[in-house]
Amino acid sequence: MKRLFAAVSALFLGAALAMAQDFNAAVDTFNSGIQSESKLERLELVRSAMAQFQACEEEDAAAMVVKCKEIIPDILVSLGKECINDKKYDDALAYIKEAIALAKEYGLPDEGSDSVEAKALKLIPDALMRKGSTLIKANDFAGAVAVLKEATEYDAENGKIWLLLAQSLIKTGADEEAIAALKSAADFGMAAKANTLLYKEYIKLGDAKKKERGGINDAIAFYEKALEIEENPQVVLKIANTYLQGGSNSKAISSFKRYLELSPEAENKSDVIYTIAATAQKAGDISTALQYYGMLKGDAKYGATAAQMIQQLNK
Repeated sequence: MKRLFAAVSALFLGAALAMAQDFNAAVDTFNSGIQSESKLERLELVRSAMAQFQACEEEDAAAMVVKCKEIIPDILVSLGKECINDKKYDDALAYIKEAIALAKEYGLPDEGSDSVEAKALKLIPDALMRKGSTLIKANDFAGAVAVLKEATEYDAENGKIWLLLAQSLIKTGADEEAIAALKSAADFGMAAKANTLLYKEYIKLGDAKKKERGGINDAIAFYEKALEIEENPQVVLKIANTYLQGGSNSKAISSFKRYLELSPEAENKSDVIYTIAATAQKAGDISTALQYYGMLKGDAKYGATAAQMIQQLNK
């Protein structure tokens, strides 16, 4: 009987020693991991240690598993930062998104600026924006649009992202989306650059609409939007000529007058004055026609014609 008890005791003692050795081995792996200068090696060793602790029955093993779960997502976030600095944006996003997923799986706190999720969510739009910028430089505008749209989902109040997205959308011909993106960029701190691009977009769209059948009103609407950003005499002249093209003589005359008010020393001043006079004559507005023909007396280009028109209208 004594031999039997001795054998059983030896068996339990052996098992206890084995368990202790397993726990100590896990601790050694863990310590090697947290001391490693390589983030990748640190990640693999802490993961390995967690698996070892999970297989142990030591009382302290459960606490060490919790410790590993706290460390692993942080290492992934750190790897993400490193990859962003190295311009490895896809790798960065993979690490960061894995950190968020594991933090949720492990039940880590998701509130506060120091939480893994908060730190990771700040990095995602930055990585996406930088990737989008790289794609723009490579002339992959469609790819940039997809990436930058995803970035706005993570940071909808980042004017730089909206501006880059707008620039990419313009290159792909998605003008309406580009205008919406530019308005968002202006709302979130990038007003100067966004409005410069908006102005150009409105002029471009106005010019395009002017060439379309039935596009006169739309063209003028786009030109007027450009004027809201910058009161440029040349845009007023575009509006005047567009009204004239559409047969809206009185509105054309008003816009030509506005052009002269904004640009009284314009090189084409006599051309505009003659156009006002001729348009007014065509519309039956004799007083305006006489007034503006009268301004051309002695003009090298239009003086003789103006004098003839005045004589004809005064009959």
